[in-house]
Amino acid sequence: MRTSIGPYTVIRRLAGDVEGYLARSASGADCEIRLYSSPGGTNFEQAQREVGVCRRFDHGGVANPIAAFLAGSQLAVATAYTEGGTLGELVQRMRSRGESLPIQALIYAVQEVAGALAVAHELDDEETGLMGMCHGHLSPDQIMVGMDGSIRLLGLGLASLVGPEGIEPDDGYTAPEQRGGGRITPRGDIYSLCAVFWAVVADREPGGQPLDVASLGEVVPIALRDELRRGLAEKLSERKLTALELEQAFGAVTDPTGRAALTHAMSEAGSRNSAPAPE
Repeated sequence: MRTSIGPYTVIRRLAGDVEGYLARSASGADCEIRLYSSPGGTNFEQAQREVGVCRRFDHGGVANPIAAFLAGSQLAVATAYTEGGTLGELVQRMRSRGESLPIQALIYAVQEVAGALAVAHELDDEETGLMGMCHGHLSPDQIMVGMDGSIRLLGLGLASLVGPEGIEPDDGYTAPEQRGGGRITPRGDIYSLCAVFWAVVADREPGGQPLDVASLGEVVPIALRDELRRGLAEKLSERKLTALELEQAFGAVTDPTGRAALTHAMSEAGSRNSAPAPE
């Protein structure tokens, strides 16, 4: 196992699909470091620039990077350590006990992520001239859930690394046009986030097929069904929904107990520290 990454000392490997480590800086602060490859070994400069912009995002739902640097042939992105786990890990642990995430907890989580995406999609950064930023590989494993019910979106600023030999997104959560080789767009992120909602409610992976909101039943609030149908439209031209509109739609039905329900679910499932990490 690695003992160091750049100036950081590795403490242990973190569970998850992305290669990640709990590490400690020279000042003694704990952080998470995730390592990303790039298609053909290129695009690191653009990714570093966009990750740097993310450091200035003023939104609690974004996991603001501490640093981004090259570590051999990979890009290392360091963020503050969060006690908890990803939404994917939480759902898996609940599923193993025959339980499911309460709908009000899921609605709260999706609202927070939609808000983070709205900030990214509407970006107009005067310092770099960067306008608009997409995620491009959103899935339950890119949504960090703190033990206190807080939500942080991981992996923002890395869209330029998405592709073969780089970051390979989960096809089930990837917009149809992107799966077909098309470009990454804000509407593609909308599809991915709505697919996350669909998968958690349906209690199964999307699988890359058209996702029918009606199949989810009465558990989905009526006020969300139209937005979810638009967000999950197979054709990009029919997916006329912004992240801000999605955030507002979910915000309108968010139960005040949503975060508390998420906190309770995390306390029952335990943090990733309670599960063995890969060697």
